[in-house]
Amino acid sequence: IYYQSSSNLDQVLGEQITRITNLNLSQNFMNGLSANLLQKFRNLVSLSLENNSISSLPPCISSLQSLTSLDLHGNAIHVLPQSLCSLAALTHLDLSVNNLQSLPMTIGELQQLRSLYLQCNQLTLLLGGIG
Repeated sequence: IYYQSSSNLDQVLGEQITRITNLNLSQNFMNGLSANLLQKFRNLVSLSLENNSISSLPPCISSLQSLTSLDLHGNAIHVLPQSLCSLAALTHLDLSVNNLQSLPMTIGELQQLRSLYLQCNQLTLLLGGIG
């Protein structure tokens, strides 16, 4: 699904929200994610939130256990929640063009991760758990 606003997405989709596997909310004016809404997308495999104004992710991002691809390119994220590192199925993570100064110490726990994009951030040190 590609949608231009997340403000009433749960009302528009109704009960079908739990069946959605691919969600693209790129290039909107979102400055955050509703934890209540995010938890309703239990079967998401791909989530694209690129080019918004998101500054943080809710810890409940970890409830998306089927997620294999997460695109957060072009936001304003400063810090990632540790819970992001419990997404065991994640293979693609794009964090480029944000304001990250560090990564969670547990980033190396993403055992299935194959693609990690970190360019255009404010990182000064990569942890030994990566690679």
